[in-house]
Amino acid sequence: MNRILRLPEVSRAVGLSRSSIYQKMDQGRFPNQVKLGGRAVGWRSEEVEEWMKNPYGYRSSRLIIKQPEDMKASKAEIYK
Repeated sequence: MNRILRLPEVSRAVGLSRSSIYQKMDQGRFPNQVKLGGRAVGWRSEEVEEWMKNPYGYRSSRLIIKQPEDMKASKAEIYK
């Protein structure tokens, strides 16, 4: 069964700090969080368990590409 784990539980299970988890997520080397609503997030237990089996070889299948703020353009700028 796929449970949702909150950050303290994930951190204890994998032995990483909050900042290390988020850094690895940004690099695509840790499962991405899922939004639970408002400001709450969690991780799918199956994805965390998969990471724990091979932490050095893990690559997220849901890599999120972030753009620097200065590269983002508004619709008004695009359609001039």
